[in-house]
Amino acid sequence: MKKILSICFTVAACTNHAHSQTKAQVMLQQIADVQIYIKTLKTGYQQTTKGLNGLHDLKNGAYDLHSNYFDAQKQASPAVRNNKKIPEIISDQQQIVTLFQQEIAWQKEKAILVADEISYLQQVNNSLIAKCNTDLDELNLVINDGTQMTDAQRIKSIDALYISTLDKYQFAQSFVHQARAFALDRQNRKAQSQDIRKLYDIN
Repeated sequence: MKKILSICFTVAACTNHAHSQTKAQVMLQQIADVQIYIKTLKTGYQQTTKGLNGLHDLKNGAYDLHSNYFDAQKQASPAVRNNKKIPEIISDQQQIVTLFQQEIAWQKEKAILVADEISYLQQVNNSLIAKCNTDLDELNLVINDGTQMTDAQRIKSIDALYISTLDKYQFAQSFVHQARAFALDRQNRKAQSQDIRKLYDIN
């Protein structure tokens, strides 16, 4: 009986020792797992922080690039400012003003046209000058800094303004020529009528 009890105690002791040893191993494994988890978290945090900093730098860099790009578009390059069509546009518009000023002055001096006809001549002049001023305002925006446009867009606008101004100049020449021809024709017919009256002694 004593022998049996001794064996039982021995088995129990061994079982408790084995159980304690197994529990200790589990705890050690859990501690090791926690350490690995903490290390993984730390690495992940560092990578995330690095990634966010990289995104921040990239965002700032992209913003700077975009900002510089748009700022550059607000400045007219020498190729735009020195475009040969710009002085031609200005010259043609000055010629338009001169043509109408001289014609209106001549018409008033000769007094061939009646008041309504002179008024119509002045209305056409005012309308044309207003359109020329609009073109000049647009040209000023195109060639001066502050307007957000590429050089290609600026040059395209200058080309369009050049054609528009040339059309106005050609119209002004044609209109003034026709007004002068109309007045001279009336003057000639009036002179012929007076000559006929004198010839036939008609009062």
